[in-house]
Amino acid sequence: MFVRNGTLLAQRFDLDRLKLVGDAVPLAERVRSDPLMGRSVFSVSAGSTLACEIGGTESGSRMVWIDRTTSPDAQTLIYTNDSSGYHLWLLLLGNLRSRSFIAAPGNQTFARFSPNGSCLAYDSHEAGRPEVYVTQFPSGRGKWQVSQQGGIMPTWRRDGRARSSI
Repeated sequence: MFVRNGTLLAQRFDLDRLKLVGDAVPLAERVRSDPLMGRSVFSVSAGSTLACEIGGTESGSRMVWIDRTTSPDAQTLIYTNDSSGYHLWLLLLGNLRSRSFIAAPGNQTFARFSPNGSCLAYDSHEAGRPEVYVTQFPSGRGKWQVSQQGGIMPTWRRDGRARSSI
């Protein structure tokens, strides 16, 4: 990951050949940078959650986290976009086109693909509190609540059933 002209980009790196592979994919715009120090403000956890400071080089920046998950076939990236509330977007990695995937009332975050890639579990605050839902992928048809009395950060069991982490 690196920042170029204020845009945080991700690009595959071949460890054997020590070379970048393929095209860079934009993840966030207006990422806070310090040109004098040659650094930008972002971090990625071991669980692939991205946090970055948005605001370019001017004052008044803010920290945001960007959660993302890649489909089992590595063709689609699902991420949380905060441009108009926290909603789920998908990025088709073959042509680098993105589109809104789930934009229900409230925030939708922490999306996770099922092991076979046919479903997506995510948490949503549309019911007034966080709950975990599952929808079909890539169609987005159907929505099933799988948590009871609140839940966030879904995971998948080995048998392919979604569950809430909390």
